[in-house]
Amino acid sequence: MNGCNYTKYGIGLRFTPVTIPAGATINSAYLVVLSNNNYNTDTVSSVIRGEDAANPAMFVSVADFRGRAMTSEYETWFGIDHWASGYEYISPDLTDVLQAMVDRSGWASGNAMILFWHDFEQYSSQSCLISNTVRGGDTYTLMVTYTPSSAIGTPEMLTKDASDIGSGSATLNGYVFDDNGDDVMIRFGYGTTSQTSFNSYTSFTSWSTSNYTTGGSHSSVVTGIERLDYVLF
Repeated sequence: MNGCNYTKYGIGLRFTPVTIPAGATINSAYLVVLSNNNYNTDTVSSVIRGEDAANPAMFVSVADFRGRAMTSEYETWFGIDHWASGYEYISPDLTDVLQAMVDRSGWASGNAMILFWHDFEQYSSQSCLISNTVRGGDTYTLMVTYTPSSAIGTPEMLTKDASDIGSGSATLNGYVFDDNGDDVMIRFGYGTTSQTSFNSYTSFTSWSTSNYTTGGSHSSVVTGIERLDYVLF
């Protein structure tokens, strides 16, 4: 949203889906802008903030744009000089801004992010900022590098009753109660007596050829058995 008649000058840029997992550490983040024209205004100064929301929606009006909550973290982009049409320009590092959004409660990979690039504080000496945004852009790209969190919980697995029980064979059944944030491969440990741990069994099925998430079910046929106790891993 911009224009000489508004009291706030700038633009809100919505990126989706942003596939940064919760708990990730942001290593670098930059806004890359492809200039859509030649701009000769001197020393345009601006600020970049994020929207303080876990999954911000599209703007529906100027009032909606003005009313959005922004992160306290920000990065200044001061003294922007002349731009030439068709050239790309890279912002200062926005690591702190993106880290604040990723650390927010409710953030999940695939959510949307909004960056506000603006001069709401009137840092620029210009009486009216450039059309389209602080400095006109045709294409906006968010470039981010990050390190995923190593804190992945242990999946919770549950067994179901065996089925198709016959003479010396049965189908073992189980499912993923909670994947705890990671894809799960499944196999069964089984024997003639119950064991206190999975590794105490002496017989095991092969690992599943598919990965499962919460609610996913897996079955495996075992043969050569007389009495069966089993556990899912």
